[in-house]
Amino acid sequence: MRSLTALAILLAGTVSHARQTLNFGAFEATVATQTSDGGTDVTVALVLPERLLALGSAPKTTACFVSPDALTVTLDGAPMGRLFAGGEARATMISGMALRFPRCAAPQWHLRVDKGTPAVSTIRFELHGGAAEMTIEHLFTRRAIQVQGALKPGAPVTLTWSPKSDVWRGTPRGALVHVYRPNEFSKQVNELTFDDGTVRFTLPDVPAGKALIDFTPGAARVSPRIATCGLRSCAAGQVRAWPVEVVIAR
Repeated sequence: MRSLTALAILLAGTVSHARQTLNFGAFEATVATQTSDGGTDVTVALVLPERLLALGSAPKTTACFVSPDALTVTLDGAPMGRLFAGGEARATMISGMALRFPRCAAPQWHLRVDKGTPAVSTIRFELHGGAAEMTIEHLFTRRAIQVQGALKPGAPVTLTWSPKSDVWRGTPRGALVHVYRPNEFSKQVNELTFDDGTVRFTLPDVPAGKALIDFTPGAARVSPRIATCGLRSCAAGQVRAWPVEVVIAR
């Protein structure tokens, strides 16, 4: 019975099960993207923190949140398809024991976007007139590194992350620059100077001609900036920059 009390906190203005509305202020929204040459796959999850479900009761006796069928999610006005309604997470077997980390699995929605160029994208959750939105900057922008400096072995080089609005969290411990030409040579540089999206290093001794430069931020987490959030919290998944083609001079 206590689990029902906890769930009632999350249901605002409930008249009947069919006309259920949600207190979106109790939920956390996350969005992840995977970009390829053909477009971008966007996945959105609506997470109900388990500490809220556990109010007044031990976690093992409470119910996980399941998305009502009438709950819709749109991305820039386009409807997203529900992948999973939510509920108990699948157990992981460790030493013969069935464990769940976390115990509940969040409902998820997905949309494949062939072309997306808005500077700010809007994700909207709606159920029976109640709604909440989050907006994200450069959700579809292909991340890139811009190279500055004379590309000669031994010369200083500066890399600038684009777009500049992306948010950096954590320290770039383990960050490295990879300079390579497929099937010909490969050099890694881990002696870097890092400053808020700008990386400086010395170009190693590599052959002249075309090459690729790739940057891995190590332990730092780079994600699109959340412009507004109408839920308890909003988060965007980590993104990475694509390698850039350069010409090494002598």
